[in-house]
Amino acid sequence: EKEPRITVAGIAGPGDPFANADKTMGTLRRIKANHPETILCLSSNGMGIGPHIPEIAELGVSHVTITICAVDPEIGAQIYSWVSDNKVIYRGVKGAELLLGRQLAAVKSLKEHGVTVKINCIVIPGVNDHHIEEVARTVKELGADLFNCMALFPNVNTPFGKLEQPSKETINTL
Repeated sequence: EKEPRITVAGIAGPGDPFANADKTMGTLRRIKANHPETILCLSSNGMGIGPHIPEIAELGVSHVTITICAVDPEIGAQIYSWVSDNKVIYRGVKGAELLLGRQLAAVKSLKEHGVTVKINCIVIPGVNDHHIEEVARTVKELGADLFNCMALFPNVNTPFGKLEQPSKETINTL
């Protein structure tokens, strides 16, 4: 007898799925209606997911990954050059504070709605590498289920393009 097939539909980037929340939620609704056995998952930066969390839970999304690279707005401001909210651009610490507030509220709300939460944290040498344990502690207190440290992969002509990728030893230690 054949093993049953498990189908997973994940919505992620490039960009954030909630930059176009209507299409993202519409896609999830259609998958659920037409393929109710499909496991649904999402990945987000956490900025725009908040208002959709009750429906995400209702649709049975099994887990959501939120990328959080800092829980100190001063560090966040070094990572994110700008944050957009409702077509308004915020820069510096103000933008980082806005993003962090949304991210932490999203983790808390997802857990309150019974959704498994995974945190991805990109390790950026000289920027947040000294801050990873604080990020992990903060999201653990909110109930995050998994914490994944990811090494920065420097890309030429990007803000962190000239940095060295963190070593395996660094990532393993973290």
